[in-house]
Amino acid sequence: MIIGCVFVNCRFYKCNIINLTSKHSEVKNAIFEQCELIGIHCWNGLLPAGKYAHPIEKLESCYMKYNSLIEMPFRKFDFSGNIIQESAFEECGKKAILGIADQKLPNSLDVISVKPISEKQKDM
Repeated sequence: MIIGCVFVNCRFYKCNIINLTSKHSEVKNAIFEQCELIGIHCWNGLLPAGKYAHPIEKLESCYMKYNSLIEMPFRKFDFSGNIIQESAFEECGKKAILGIADQKLPNSLDVISVKPISEKQKDM
């Protein structure tokens, strides 16, 4: 559990974040590289203050499973190169997923992997 924390312009590298809960915390412009993000349902509660702030700036070679991403500002966000399983995207708007201009977001995703990560890359 994180309480009363503010993460601004932080880089998370090879982190395993599992079943995260939070109170009165926010994440702004975070970069996640080669991370495992599992069971995170508090993403909406980590939204930073301000209309143009983004909690997640970039995901690179990450594995996400059982995440709930609700009302997240994923405008023109590129999910390429990540593995996303059994995660829900709700009310995230258009023009977000996979960097495709007119793609509508589904309510939930079973598996997305646009550019598969090789085992060698996953072990880096």
